[in-house]
Formats: sequence, C-alpha cells, structure tokens
Amino acid sequence: MRSSQGPRLRPRARLSRHYASIVSAVQATDRGRARRRVRQLALARAVSAGGSQAAQIALIYQIYAVTRSGLWVAAALLCSISLGGLMGPVSGWVADRFDRKRVMVVSELVGGATYLAMVFAHAPAFLLAGSLVATVAGSPFRAASAAAMPNLVELGDLAWANAQLGTAFNLALVGGPLIGGALVAASGAGLVFAVNAATFAASGVLIASTKGRFGGRVGETSIEPGARDLLAGFRFILSNRQLASLAVASALVYGSFGTALVIDPALARFFHAGSVGYGLLTTTWGAGAVLGALLSGRVVAVETAHRAIVWGMAAMAVSLGSIAFLPTFAIIVVAGTVGGFGSGFVFIPWLLLIQHMSPDWMRGRVVAAAEVFEQVAFIAGMGAAVPAISVLNAHHAYGLTGLLLLLATAIAAATGAGVNRRRWAASRLRVGG
Repeated sequence: MRSSQGPRLRPRARLSRHYASIVSAVQATDRGRARRRVRQLALARAVSAGGSQAAQIALIYQIYAVTRSGLWVAAALLCSISLGGLMGPVSGWVADRFDRKRVMVVSELVGGATYLAMVFAHAPAFLLAGSLVATVAGSPFRAASAAAMPNLVELGDLAWANAQLGTAFNLALVGGPLIGGALVAASGAGLVFAVNAATFAASGVLIASTKGRFGGRVGETSIEPGARDLLAGFRFILSNRQLASLAVASALVYGSFGTALVIDPALARFFHAGSVGYGLLTTTWGAGAVLGALLSGRVVAVETAHRAIVWGMAAMAVSLGSIAFLPTFAIIVVAGTVGGFGSGFVFIPWLLLIQHMSPDWMRGRVVAAAEVFEQVAFIAGMGAAVPAISVLNAHHAYGLTGLLLLLATAIAAATGAGVNRRRWAASRLRVGG
C-alpha cells in the first residue's frame, strides 16, 4: 500500500512546488514594481525640493538686496519654511479627504504657477506673499506623500521607502542652495524662480505618471472640515502614550534646529570663517543627513524603530551639544556632520511609527499634526536663540541646542523603557495564560 501511494503523491508535491514558485515570482515582481514607484517619487522629490531650496536662497538674497533689513529676511524664512507647517489641520484633512495622488500633483502645479508669477515681481511684499502661497500649497503635499507610502509598499519595505524620499530631500538640501547661489550670481533671482517653477511642473508630471494606490477619499472622512475632523490627528497622537511622548521629543529636536539656524551665521563670524564657513556648516550637515537616512532605511524596522530614534537623538545631542566647547571651527564642522547624520537617521523610524500606528483613513491628519508640533517648536527655537546669542556668545549659545537635544533624548528613552515594560508584562500574561 505504501509503494502504491507514493507515485500518486509525487506529482502533487511537484505541482505544489510549481505553484509556490509562481507565487514567489509574482510577489517578487510586485515588490520590484513597488520599489520602482518609490524611486520615481523620490526623483520627483529631489527635483522639486532642489528647486525650492535654490529658490529660497534667491528669495532671501532678493529680499535683503532690496530692503537691507534683517526683519524682512526673518519674515522670508517664516513664509518659505515654517508657516506652511502651521496649516497642518487643514492640509491633513485635505490629504485624507481627496485622492492623495491628485493632492500631490495639484500642490506642485500651484507652487509652480506661483513661482512663475514671482519671476516678474520685485516688490518685497509680493515676493513674500508668493512664497507663502507656495508654502501653504505644499503643506498638503507633505501630508499626502507620507500618508500614501504604506499603500504603495509592503510594511517590510516602508522604512526603505521613507529613506529613499528622505535621501532625495537631503540631497536637494545639499545641492539646491549651491545651484541657487550660482544662478543668482549669474542672472539674478528671476532665473531661479523660473527654474523652480519648471521643477514643480516636472515633479507633478512624475507623480501623475506613477501608478499605484495612494489612498485618500476615505468614507470615514466627512465632506465638511469641521473642528472634529480637523483636530482628529492631534487627538490620535495625544491618546497614544508612545506617539505623544515621541511627538514631544521630536518637537524639541525641531526647536534645536531653530536655534542652530539662527546661531550658525553668528558662529561662523565668531570663528572668522565667513560665508564659506557658514555654507560649509549647511553642506556638511546635509551630507551627513543623506548618509543617516540611507543607513536608517537599511537597518530600521517597526520593532526597532523606537530604539533607533533614541540612538539618533543621542548622536545629535552629543555632537551638536559639544560644539559649545570645541576649540576650532574645523572640529565644529565635523561635529555638525555627525549631527546631520543623526538627523537623517532619526526621522525615518519616527515617520515609520506614525505610518504604522495610524489608520489609513486619518493618517494624513496624524502626519500633519506631528508637523504642527515640530514647526511651532522650530519657530520658538529661532526666537529663543536671539537672546541666547546676546547674553552669551555664538559659541557658547550652542549649549542651548545641545540642552534641547539632551532633553529630547531623555524623553524618548524613558518612553522606550515604558514600552518595553508593557511588552514584557503582556508576554508574561500570555505565558501565564
């Protein structure tokens, strides 16, 4: 009987292995397609962000050339960087209520049209208004992009996908200002604004041609943006102990970025490094962030995300905090590079946790709520740096940056310890049951 059954089972086994190989091949093909989509979106991000970084240099140069006023320059920084993030409740709702792919494309086209109009503008007020419109239009883009990513790739590739987009942005942070400065020197701010408009359009085309399900237009999101819908992301973060604590830690990190942004030019002057030294601080920070994002995408998973956040913040706290005591500008540049590495590393797992823990129907609002916390802290950090420089000097004022990062690390580490204790207790209950 045993020998007579054997021949009948072997074809079934071969057929089962054949089906398994087909399924495996299909899964590999699907994963390859998903990764190609992410790379196309990363290319769009690099093109658009590079143009925006170049345009920001041109905007600040043009504003200062006309007004010779630091207040006008500060207003330009707020309009082109921070104020868009404060639109989080609305931008997150838009990212959840409408098709996220269309939201991203429309955001790019509006930004491009705005900068095209700025080509013909010279009045500082008009330039500020134009940059503010472009920044506000870009706010839903950021929420929609982050919220869409879990729909485009599997969970195991999500950190990698975030790293691709993060790396693209950091590369733009390095190259954009250099290109912008060169174009302004060659032909003025108008040319840079025109190039930026073209990069917005190119990014829109790349995104529109990217296939896949981006999400959005979910039934749970009401048509009217009432207060309950607009604030849903904040309620979700504050109701989750882990996300709430990490949101506070992340906000403190952004506060430290705000202090560093104000202190860096004064620090370069303090060490007689001039504009070249100031540019070197920004460039090496961006280069470190590129490396940090690439490494984070390779080694971080959902299970290790919290620990990665703690280590990344600790690296920033040690490196940037030490600047207040370092004797030479060359060593400070090295420390800034390490800080940039930590920055690029830490925000990949932070975004991964937000994406993993929030449901798709409100993910855009959760992402946008986290951004609001960060941008408010960023603005507060810029404000706190001004008296710090006047009371101390630019060198010792960097201690404020390190203090904020040290506090952020402590909060993230304490939260991680609490999460581990709850997991251990839950495992004990399962074993006991």
